[in-house]
Amino acid sequence: MKLIVACDKEYSIGKDGELLTYLPKDLKRFKSITMGNIMIMGRKTIDSLPGGRLLPQRETWILTRDTSYVKEGARIFHSIESIRSYTKENQIDTSSIFICGGSEIYQLFLPYCTEAYITQIEHVFDADVKIPNIGSLPGWYLTFRSDAQWHHELEYYYLNYENKSYTQF
Repeated sequence: MKLIVACDKEYSIGKDGELLTYLPKDLKRFKSITMGNIMIMGRKTIDSLPGGRLLPQRETWILTRDTSYVKEGARIFHSIESIRSYTKENQIDTSSIFICGGSEIYQLFLPYCTEAYITQIEHVFDADVKIPNIGSLPGWYLTFRSDAQWHHELEYYYLNYENKSYTQF
């Protein structure tokens, strides 16, 4: 599994159910990395997408505690164990799975991720949702840092990490 996220310098990822900022180049990068793969996200994350629509040409799995939740075109799960069972029963290659948020989903799946694609914005936003600082977690190693990217006055970097101590899913 792989994790993909945009965050600020303090690993904040959102406020009031919204992204921190709009980075068009990063959204294109997100699309190119996740295209043709499976995305796991929480109900709040999928509902925060424009129009609550599924992203095209990607399979969407939604993890929610709400057993009555329905989203046409998506596969709904109610526990990490049910996702684990489904991947094993259907012999799904977990390297094609991207963890796409929100915070609870990132934290649940972090031990199983082999890689993380992080867009780190060199700014501190007023935010109410964070993820752990992946670069400071045991077993995670920085493998790539891009040159500075800019959107208006915002500087950001693409960081890739590899997890040498992941747990087999």
